Amino acid sequence: MTDTTLPPGDAAGDRIEPVDIQQEMQRSYIDYAMSVIVGRALPEVRDGLKPVHRRVLYAMYDSGFRPDRSHAKSARSVAETMGNYHPHGDASIYDTLVRMAQPWSLRYPLVDGQGNFGSPGNDPPAAMRYCVTGDALVRLPLGQTVRIRDVAPAKPNSDAVVDVKVLDRHGNPVSADRLFHSGEHQTYTVTTTEGFEVTGTGNHPLLCLVDVGGVPTLLWKLIDEINCGDRVALQRIPATEIGCADWEDTLTGLLLGAFISEGFVSENRAGFNNLDRDYFNNVVAAYDAVVGGPRYLSERRIASDSTLLELDVHNLAALASSPLAELRGHRSAAKSVPDRIWNATAPVKRAFLQALFEGDGSCSALPRNTIQVSYSTRSDRLAKDVQQLLLEFGVVARRYLHATGEHKVVITNRGHAEAFASQIGFGGAKQQKLLAILRDLPEVAAGLDSDSVPGLAAFIRAHSGGRWIDKEWLRKHNIDRLSRWQRSGTEILEHIADPDVRAIASELTDGRF
Repeated sequence: MTDTTLPPGDAAGDRIEPVDIQQEMQRSYIDYAMSVIVGRALPEVRDGLKPVHRRVLYAMYDSGFRPDRSHAKSARSVAETMGNYHPHGDASIYDTLVRMAQPWSLRYPLVDGQGNFGSPGNDPPAAMRYCVTGDALVRLPLGQTVRIRDVAPAKPNSDAVVDVKVLDRHGNPVSADRLFHSGEHQTYTVTTTEGFEVTGTGNHPLLCLVDVGGVPTLLWKLIDEINCGDRVALQRIPATEIGCADWEDTLTGLLLGAFISEGFVSENRAGFNNLDRDYFNNVVAAYDAVVGGPRYLSERRIASDSTLLELDVHNLAALASSPLAELRGHRSAAKSVPDRIWNATAPVKRAFLQALFEGDGSCSALPRNTIQVSYSTRSDRLAKDVQQLLLEFGVVARRYLHATGEHKVVITNRGHAEAFASQIGFGGAKQQKLLAILRDLPEVAAGLDSDSVPGLAAFIRAHSGGRWIDKEWLRKHNIDRLSRWQRSGTEILEHIADPDVRAIASELTDGRF
């Protein structure tokens, strides 16, 4: 039963109606169910199409698919629909596309299908075949990363039922219920100017920043459509951290980072050395807690007149059953980030990177008030892995091959150096040096950094609307650099009158890509 109470006041908004929660939930659920049925599930009486049908057809029309054109991959239409008009799972969009190509599903098929689109006898259509290689990384909600081949055991040309949460392009957790193994196909590798790589089939979609009639827009493009000069969007949302990390896992991350950077594990011996006494003591404590067993400590003066601290292990019995065992026999050029670290949470990855950079990393102040944080290794694979791990913390680094034969991972953008210092940092004395360099930099950088949204400034200035004084302000100020948006985003938006332009600018500068 519902009571109506009229509190003091004559305004209509002063009415308060206490409602039984069960009754309200029933009514709200019925309203929602009816809105879904009427707005999505029921075909339009005029043409028999549901909203998802229209979205697929419009995306195909917008992509230039016509009766006089050649056939195109289903994945392309699905990607365009999902990215622009129907932000739901690709499976439902593909099922809709399939039904529009089946003559027994619609009186008049709207799509000319080429290939296996099923049969009236309930034979399923072929799965939408776009894929990446098995070593491609998939991000999970709490900071873990897993290689796609390890999500579930699968044989070529088969599918496996899975129940796993992954991150979508916005960084939100979504459910994945099936893993397809499409067998062997021709693959292509896309490499960005920073050195990031992705390898997949030609019809695998990648999110790109595209100029659509002067409007910078995030659209899906297939790998075989990507050309030199195209801009691929990379997600750089830091992982969600909940609660405290397990102390043993964190010490394991520190120990692995230290030994990969400044240590070795051979068939008969293992060792680690460093100049920083506090950092060295932390590594020894982690070794005793995680590995245990006999070890020897020593120190000696080296040519630079510094004291080199050394940890030596001659009896590898305890080490053989510890996490360090997977490093056994690895040469410098063959090192990589262990799967144990990829599968760990963000705090463990942070401890690993701190130890790694404290060993073979460095930071330095450069001319013109600039800064560089770098990591050097002989292993191309390790450099790629470190670059990807940094990206998981929102830090964008550049990778290149130095003239000395070393692979370098460098951070030269001030904003990313600050993010490195706050999100990760060094594991020892180098952290204090980095913080001192950052403190000595001017509060506002005088130069322009490379972290920008191409075409955004021209788009805003052309379509901002509003007063002349606002347009003049936008013309005189730099409004395409992400550092400026992070610092003065509200001020910039105050000079943009058009709400659509404000929405587009806000989406492209929120730091997700």
